Amino acid sequence: MILFPYVLKYEFYASNYISNVYISGIGIDDMFLLMSGMAEAPSLREISVEERMMIMLRNSGISITITSFTNLLAFGIGATSAFISIRNFCIYTGKI
Repeated sequence: MILFPYVLKYEFYASNYISNVYISGIGIDDMFLLMSGMAEAPSLREISVEERMMIMLRNSGISITITSFTNLLAFGIGATSAFISIRNFCIYTGKI
């Protein structure tokens, strides 16, 4: 954390500590989408594991792409904020 202002060229605020929790929440959100796709796939008695994974990723892949794009868009817009702490939080979290 000491090298943060020198390496990334902007200040580190206390609000940036929450970004690790926020990134974990984004990952958990994607996991819920994957589990939803797995629930929609036929059981292993009917198809192989590879086919079930293919169906799961086909169903969930578009949703994960959309949520990732909206997160990127939100962090990009937040990086242009007039509030310095919000701008640095969005830049820091977007880089993780």
